Parts: sequence; C-alpha cells; structure tokens
Amino acid sequence: GVSQVAYAIAERMEYSEEECRKIRVAGLLHDLGKIAVATEIIEKKERLSEAERADIRTHAYFTNLILGHISGLEGIVECASGHHENHDGSGYPLNLVNDGISQEMDIIAYADIFTALSEDRPYRKGMSTDRIIQILQDEFLTKHGEPVYQVILNHLDELGSICKVSVQDGIARFHCYQNLADTQEQLIKERVNR
Repeated sequence: GVSQVAYAIAERMEYSEEECRKIRVAGLLHDLGKIAVATEIIEKKERLSEAERADIRTHAYFTNLILGHISGLEGIVECASGHHENHDGSGYPLNLVNDGISQEMDIIAYADIFTALSEDRPYRKGMSTDRIIQILQDEFLTKHGEPVYQVILNHLDELGSICKVSVQDGIARFHCYQNLADTQEQLIKERVNR
C-alpha cells in the first residue's frame, strides 16, 4: 500500500527512477519501529488512550534507531522515520519544522495517510474520494505541504486503484503463505506419526 502509493507519487513528481526506488523502500520500512510497540496496542480496535497514543508515537523513533544501524540506507532512514513530522512543528519524533522536512518525507506521509483513509480497517470501511480530499485538505495540507497534495488531487483515481490492487495482492500473498504453512505443518505431522 504505502510503498506503492509513495512510488507512484514520486514518479508523477518526476523523481528519477533511483529516487523513486528509495522512496518505495522507505515506504516499505516506514512502520518498522512498530515492532517495539506492544501488540495489544497495535491491534486494538477501540480508541486508544493518551498513554497508548504516546506508545504508538515511539514507532517513528524506533524506525530511525533500527534503520540507522544499517549501512547503505542513507537518505532512506530519514524518509522512513520522518513521515510523522509536520511543517508546523507538531509532529514527531523530532518536532521538525519546514526546512527540516524533506519533500520525500512528505511523500511518505501523504502515502501513509492516503492509504490509511482509502483502505478498509477493522473498525471502519475505506472512505470515499470526496471524504479523503476533505480530510487531506482540512487536516493535513498545512502540515505536509502543497506540492504532494496537488499530485494526489491530480491523480486521485489512479492512486486509489493502486491502493486497491496492493490490498488484493497482499491478501493473495497472505493466503498463499498460509496455504504453504498449512501444507508444511501437515507434512511434519505425517512424518512424526510414521
């Protein structure tokens, strides 16, 4: 979802193929730090408490910490871990403002938001394009800058299709892996019972 949408946005903003690939990798890794957050909080279907929201916010810091130890990810680490930074300084983990936030961070931020609003979630259905536009305009435009927002507006249907295809692909892959795991488990049981 996020990585494919981020890649598509970067392409439409005429980034080089290499830059688009880096942005896609950042999109794949942007929530890696959630492995440091309690599963109960990540999977909670009800509204999070203030303490739980604070725990969730640590994931951007942990994404930076984990990826920062891997050589060869220069330029990707900041992009992946900075997707919750806002131009007005209200973001996290570093409370960066304006020039401290790259357009690549904005691309990941918008891709993350767009994907979250578009996709079905356990607690709600995916939103209509009109509703997505309204939320992006009212709640995110001043926090993440206009250039990426304009690309989303100009390619809304296309980006929505990318989201849907990536969800379907993810579900298909999950079922494939689940079938492989079930088959492997059955083979192990058969060998043990011989």
